[in-house]
Order: sequence, then structure tokens, then C-alpha cells
Amino acid sequence: MRGDKQPIARTQRLARTPQRERPHTVQFYEADAFLVDAVTRFIGGALGTGEVAVSIATPQHRARFEAQLRARAIDVAAAAAQGRYVTLDAAETLATFMVDGRPDEDRFTDVIGGPIGRLVAAYPGAVVHAFGEMVALLAADGNHAAAIQLEELWNRLAQRMGFSLLCAYPLRTFRSDDASAAFGKITAAHTHVVPAESYTALASDDDRLRVVTHLQQKATALDTVAAERKHAESALRERNAMLQALVAASPTPIVVIDVDKTVRLWNPAAERVFGWSEHEVVGHEIPIVPPEKLDECDGVRDAVTHGESFAGIETHRFRRDGAPVDVRISAAPLSDDEGTVRSMVLLFEDVTQRNRAESARQSAVRELHTLHDLGRTLSAELDLQRLLQVLTDTATQLSGAEFGAFFYNAFDDNAPGDRGGHYLLYAVSGSSREAFERFGPPRNTKMFAPTFAGEAVVRLDDVTKDPRYVQSTPRPDVLAAHLPVRSYLAVPVVGRNGNVFGGLFLAHPQPSVFTEESERIVTGLASHAAVAIENARLYDAERRARTEAEAANRAKDEFLAMLGHELRNPLAAVRNAIVAARVGGARRERALDIARRQSEHLGRLVDDLLDVARISQGKITLHVQRVRCAAIVERALETTRPLIAERGHLLTITLPRHDVQVEGDATRLEQVLVNLITNAAKYTPPGGRIEVMAERDDAELVLRVRDDGAGIAPEVLPRVFDLFMQGDRALDRAPGGLGIGLTVVRKLVELHGGRVEAHSAGLGRGAEFVVRVPALPEETANAGESTPPTASPTVARVLIVEDHPDVAESLQLLMEVLGHQVRIVHDGESAVRAAQASPPDVMLVDIGLPGMNGYEVARRVRDDPKLARVVLVALTGYGRDEDREAAHRAGFDHHLAKPVEPDALHALVTRITPLEPSQSLATIH
Repeated sequence: MRGDKQPIARTQRLARTPQRERPHTVQFYEADAFLVDAVTRFIGGALGTGEVAVSIATPQHRARFEAQLRARAIDVAAAAAQGRYVTLDAAETLATFMVDGRPDEDRFTDVIGGPIGRLVAAYPGAVVHAFGEMVALLAADGNHAAAIQLEELWNRLAQRMGFSLLCAYPLRTFRSDDASAAFGKITAAHTHVVPAESYTALASDDDRLRVVTHLQQKATALDTVAAERKHAESALRERNAMLQALVAASPTPIVVIDVDKTVRLWNPAAERVFGWSEHEVVGHEIPIVPPEKLDECDGVRDAVTHGESFAGIETHRFRRDGAPVDVRISAAPLSDDEGTVRSMVLLFEDVTQRNRAESARQSAVRELHTLHDLGRTLSAELDLQRLLQVLTDTATQLSGAEFGAFFYNAFDDNAPGDRGGHYLLYAVSGSSREAFERFGPPRNTKMFAPTFAGEAVVRLDDVTKDPRYVQSTPRPDVLAAHLPVRSYLAVPVVGRNGNVFGGLFLAHPQPSVFTEESERIVTGLASHAAVAIENARLYDAERRARTEAEAANRAKDEFLAMLGHELRNPLAAVRNAIVAARVGGARRERALDIARRQSEHLGRLVDDLLDVARISQGKITLHVQRVRCAAIVERALETTRPLIAERGHLLTITLPRHDVQVEGDATRLEQVLVNLITNAAKYTPPGGRIEVMAERDDAELVLRVRDDGAGIAPEVLPRVFDLFMQGDRALDRAPGGLGIGLTVVRKLVELHGGRVEAHSAGLGRGAEFVVRVPALPEETANAGESTPPTASPTVARVLIVEDHPDVAESLQLLMEVLGHQVRIVHDGESAVRAAQASPPDVMLVDIGLPGMNGYEVARRVRDDPKLARVVLVALTGYGRDEDREAAHRAGFDHHLAKPVEPDALHALVTRITPLEPSQSLATIH
């Protein structure tokens, strides 16, 4: 079936070039005896001369053919046994390739071409004689169209395979009028037409006319053949012209020479490659062969003369200017009609550039292997000094330099003009370090700037003659006075992020030493070195980070020890004061004062810890408003006055004549000044002097806190604002504190767009801290800080919602002492019921309540219209900005962080009565 065929195999089997075109003859006959005689002569002539034959006929005709062949003394059985005679049944064979009344070409090729192809393969050189009766069967059935189509298939197959073909038709099949047109087409499909044994016996003049007409058509065909031959000759001349144009336009040199070495053809490409013109070469011996290649050339000519061809002989020839050119030669013989080689054609492929590219590739491979090995060596070295020495030594050796150096890149921002850069000599090769240091380190001049900026590689054949570097410092002649420099190669070493680590500088006393290859090698080496330097720096950074982590871990342990010390002291004082207060007597008030001071100290410690955490995480929000300098100083002094008085310090205050205003957070600015004054008080011995000064310096407010106390050691001064950093590490920890106050100061000042500095002449010589923040222009700072009106003290109805009994009772006692009416509940549900039963003026609500939390209490109160004027105050140990915002969203008017300052709580309750809910949420510590 069609799907079972293998067209590739069939194509390969039929892809033969025929020896010459064979005849396709049609035999018309009237009687079978005439047919048998014609076919016997056709097949017998083939078998009798040792050729092969195929017979596709009816069984009756095959039997008569073989009888006649035996009568002619032809051994049919032996020919069949040898495979020289193949017989097929016409009807059965026809049925195998007919589809819907038409012959299928693919099937026809498989069925008929297969046996013929096997005969051609088995008997090469023999002519296959094929007789086919299948067209006659189609004509007898009246299927003339299929018969004509089958004749065309026979023609196409014969053109491909070169066999002689005989077809036969009985004349009786063309007696009907409708068969006359088919008769002409069938005869036209053949190269030879043989009429019947007696065309005069045809039934009518029309039949005879058809035969005569066909014979006339065959004569006309001969004229057509002559015309076609003439056309073919014209086509041949056209092809020759095209061939000449092709040879002329070919980019490949094409040369034809006789066996006596005389040039017969020399195309333009040969002129371009070798330099000689056509008229200089044609008729003469070829001039391009070097003397050492004459024997090679004679050997090729002798071999081609004997009919051999060559392809891909690589050698070299001369150009007209004497320069060698690498060529790849192909040669083939040109023979005359008798087969004698008279000349040869030579094709020359110029492979000079290819060979150079291959040489460059091999050189690049060697370079890559070298750089790979060096890269491994460099990457294994983590000591920067040794690494750079290996780099410099290797670059000096591979480049052919006599001496080299590596300078590390650094910068000096204070140096004027082009002297901003300065460079450290890290490694020297081929000369002494003293020779390089004699003329000083290089500067950022025209000579060195491209290298230290990482802009480009600089390679000079003679640095002393290059006009671009005449003005360099040091000048090339100065350099040459110490080191004889002519050839110069400078390669930047640039990291992956663009950082320029430094430059490799190589030199030689002879000019033109450094080549493109040496530049390429050193550039590749610099790339490997950059990675190695980065690795070494990462290793060093990791080592330093580990050291810092260990130091931070020690600092953490010290901080925990400090924290325990700082917390235990005030707690012990509070506990002792409580015991003393219970005893009563004259010491009761003194004990309560101690408890108050120490609890305030504990609150400040907690506030400092919370502040540094919030600032470090970027979660602190400034409440910016216009603030007067005098107000900041006044409130800070009020806060620190007890500590100053306790230690007996002499405090002096200096304020500007005209008050200075800033845009900032008044509470945070006050905290900055309180921390600095407290720090001065702690580190100044009793009776010492502390100065607080404020002044305007152009567009800045400058606050100075100066003392004559312990001072700061020089090694501590640069780190005095670091977290947990303290100058005094003595066991008595007399100054106290956690070492975070100055960190908070720096962070808060920076949040205000300012800066803080620490100054000290050394231990025992006091210290000064200077804060600078942007100040408002004098013309805009007209209004001072507004002071809210003080409300008249009134009695408020207070509902305390707190689950911790002691905290609730202490708040109740505090509120009752202050004159307010107080109720206590311990959970959220009770709070809502109590408020609805008897609405209070103020509700102090803990957030962390069991069951219903403080936020839900606030929402329930705000949903009740009867409680619309109740002032809600959140009491919580969470003092972050986000906690304050959460309280505001739940409906609270105010937010108090525990522990609550009694005075602040009293001021708040007094300020908000009579009942007027606040429009803003404030945090009070």
C-alpha cells in the first residue's frame, strides 16, 4: 500500500544517470503472429548478446515468445535462472498500481522500477530491453486516457534508468471514431513508431490517413530535434559565457595551467591575492612558487597529469611584493576528447587570516591556561601583602618587564587640585623599594590618573617621547633618572563593583617591549587579582566582623551586668525606704523622698532602653512644632535640678539675648539636654562646675554642656556615642547608667537634622558636648511657644479599671489624696457596666485586662451615647508610638505609659475637667 512504501530507498535506487537516451518504440500489429515475431526479435537480440530483458505480457503471449526464443536456440531457462530474463503477468502487474482507473506513479515506480533497477545493478553496463503489454490492455478496455498516462510514466522511468522499451497495440483497438484522438497522443508519446504488417489492410482511408499523418509527424519531429540541437548549442554558448562570468566574479583565485607550466587562465581573484595581472601571467610560467616549494609543485603536477585530483593541500606561495601568503590548494585534471590530460585547474584559498586567527586562538588558549593556573594561585592567598607581591612578580615576568610595582589607591579630600589622590606602594618586583620611594608616591596626574581611575590600560612604546605625558609629575625623565623607563604598561585593578583597588605599573629600559599579547595577559591577570583581592578583603572583613561580634558579645555581657547593677541599686533603695516608712517617725518623709527619687530613676532607665530600641528600629515619631530654646533649657534644668543639688555642683546658664526657635519635638529636645546635663553631673565630682550655654550660630541653634569633671580618654572619645559605651569601668560604678544615654542623644539630634560632637582634653580635664540643630530665621521666629491655660483644680469622678490589685489600690490612694472621687473595677465587663450605671468623668483603663481588653472597653464606651463625654485614659506598660496610635484608634483620649508620674497624672486629670474630651492623643512618661 501507499503507506507501506519507502520513498527514500526508492529514490536512492532510481537515482542513476543513464548512459544515453534509449528508444521507446510502439509496434502496431494486426495478427498475433506478427507481434510474436517482433517481440521475439527484440528480446532475443538482447539475450543473444548477453544483455538482459523484461517481458510484461499476457500468459498466452509469454508462452509463444518463449517457444519462438527456444526455436532461435536461445536458452530461456538458463537466462531466467541467471536473472537476465524476467517475466511478469501484464494484467496482474497492471492491477498493482492502478488506483480509481488511473496508474499511480509511486506504485508504478515501485512495481516496475524495482525489477528493472535490480537488473541494472546486477549487470552494470548491460542494456535492459523491456516489453510491456499493459498499455494495450488499457486501450482494449477503452481506457485510452489511462493508456496515455501510463506511456508518460514509462517515459519518465526510462529517462531515469536508461532502458529500451517496446510497446504494442493491436490496430483493432483504434477502429472507433472516439479512439482516433487517442491514437495520435499514443504515437506522440513514443520515439519510434512501427506500423502494422500491412497498413494498406486498414479498414478505411481514414485509418491509413492516420498512419501516414503520424509518419509525417515523426518527420516533423526530426526537424524539431534539429532545432532543439541548435537551441542546445546556443544554450551551451550561454552556459560558457556564464561560466566565464562566474570565474571572473569568483572570490577564489582560479588558475588553469598546461602540463608545461604555462598559465592559460588567471582570474581577477588571483590578481587580488597574488598581485600579478592577467596579461603579465597568461602565456608564461606561474611566478608564485617559492624555491623550496618547487618539488612539491612538480609532484602535484605529475599526479594530476595521470588523472588524479587533490583537495586541501595547505602550503604557502609568494605575492608580487615578496610577502608570503598561506594558501589551501585544490587541483583537478582537464582532458581532451581522447582522454589525455592537457592541463589542470587550480583553486587557491587564501587562509592567511584563518591561520593567524588560529594562531591567536592557540595563543589565547595558552593564555587562558596560564591565567587559570595563576588565578588559582592568587585565589588561594588570603594575605593581602603576599597576594600583591605574587601579582607584581607574575605580571613582571609574563609581560617581559624588567621591573614593576603595585600601588594601592587612596584619596585625600583636603589635597588641592589634581593632587587629591595619593597611593601606597604595596609591592615591588625587579628593583628595590628604595628606588621607587626615592621620587615619592605617584600623584593623580595625567601619567597615573587613567590607571587609578580605572579608565583604561596605558601602553606606551616610549614614554619619554609621548607628548601626552610631558607635563606629568614626576616627569618621565625624572623617573628615568632613578629607573630607566622607556616601555611603559599600566593596568588598573578593578573590582566587580567598580572599585579601583590600585594599579600595576610595568616598565623596561628598552622601547617597544610590551605587545598586545603582553597587555592582554596582564589585563587578565589584573582581573584575577581583583577577585583575589576582594576575597582577601572579605576574609579580613569576616575576621574583623568576628572580632567585633566577640566584642559586642562581651559588651552585651557587660551591659547585662551593668543593667543588674543599675536596677538593683534603686530597687534596694525603694525597698529600704518602704521598710523605713512603715516604721514611721521623723524619717517617714525622708524615706518617701528616697523611694520617689529611685522610682523616677528606674523609670528613666526603662525609658532610655525603650528609646534606644525605638530609635534603632526607626519606629520613633517626632511631634514637630515651633519650640523656644529658653523653654527647652528651662524644662531640662527643672528635671535635673535635684541631681545637681544632690551633688553640690555649681551650675551656670548662658542664654542668647534674643530667644532662638526651632522646628522640633519639644519633649525629645528636652530629653537631649537632660541626658547631657545628667551625664555631666554623674562624671563631675561633687562641688564641680557645669555650664549650659545656648547661642545662635548663623542658621543653627548651638547648645553646649561643659564640665570640669573626669574627662574622656583619647581612645574612648571617637566611640563615646556608641551603644553601651562608658568611660568608667570601675567595679564601684559610681557614675551609674547603662551607657545608652549618649546614643539616644545622637539619634535624637540626627532625627532633628542636626549633629552632636564630644570634646575633651583628656582624663581629668573635663568634657564638652555640642549640639547643633537647624534654627528658624529670626524674622520668622516672632511668636514664642504657646503656653496652654492652666485649668482650675476641680474634683473629678474617676473610674479605675486595673486587674493588678496593688497598682489599682495605689492609683486609688493617689487620686483620693489629690481630692478626686474614685471607684475600682478589675475587668472589662465590670468596667462597662459600672460606667453605664454611673457615668464617670475620667476612666483610667489598663489595656491588658482579662477577657475584654482595654481597647474593647474603649470601643464599648464610645458606642454608648450616654458615655460620650467620658474622658478615656489608657494605662499601659507599652509606650511605643504604634501603641499610642492603637489606643487612639480604639477611642482613647490620652495614653499614659507605666509607671505613671503622679504629678503628670494629677495635671492631666485636672486639665481635662470639667468634662471636655481631648482632640489629640499625648504620651506622658
